[in-house]
Amino acid sequence: MGRLATVDLGTNTVRLLVVEPDGPAWRTLQQSQRVTRLGEGQGDSGRLGPEPMRRTSATVAEFARAARALGAGRVRIVATSAVREAANREEFVARLERESGERVEVVSGEEEARLTLKGVTSGLPGLGGSFVLFDIGGGSTEFVLARGGTAAAAVSLRLGVVALQEEWGEPGPVRAEHFARLRRHVERRLAAEVPEAIAARLSRSWSEPRAPSPRWPRSSSGSAPTTRRPSTATASSGPRWSGSSRGWARSGWRRAASFRVSSRAAPT
Repeated sequence: MGRLATVDLGTNTVRLLVVEPDGPAWRTLQQSQRVTRLGEGQGDSGRLGPEPMRRTSATVAEFARAARALGAGRVRIVATSAVREAANREEFVARLERESGERVEVVSGEEEARLTLKGVTSGLPGLGGSFVLFDIGGGSTEFVLARGGTAAAAVSLRLGVVALQEEWGEPGPVRAEHFARLRRHVERRLAAEVPEAIAARLSRSWSEPRAPSPRWPRSSSGSAPTTRRPSTATASSGPRWSGSSRGWARSGWRRAASFRVSSRAAPT
């Protein structure tokens, strides 16, 4: 197998990764990202705007050329929330394919969650047992309940930072009362939309002792990656969730989630 490349086309950011085989693993040849904010203004109209489409398609085409210049035999372009929800999605996909010279895949929210889990378990092989993963994106947030490295339950919520910022953002410092309203809005959405299996696992996590953290592989920069695992236990080092849970939803936990996420460097 030769060199491969992928372009991750998100609501806020476009990312490029080019790799080549290195024994049983992969070696990174190029890793780039650019904020194009494709989903800008989409919340009001349901359509991708002309200027966000222009700057995003130009970036995707540039990344595809860079990948081919590095000898990538296959360039996989994967579009997520902003494209799959756009009323003018077909028009934009056709433009992307014309300008990049590559096929564009538009994945469902469930497939996005599955791919996210696959990436996390590949990059952090020490993870095991049962855990909940969530990925906060520009247009959506995916929750995955993992058991034995596979997804036991998954959901993609239309809760992303671009839409939330456009709806709730304001110039200047954030006012406490405004933030409180935003928080209640997110809590209501989580309580109504997170599946019971995921909610129950999170609810149990607040009272479980924290398992020893695995030894994470180091990144190419020499630093250890960080992660977040649910726990109320404290530790001198390692990632943790802290805060109070008023619960989660539907079967016995209709107490909207209230928690603070904190992260420390993983142990070396």
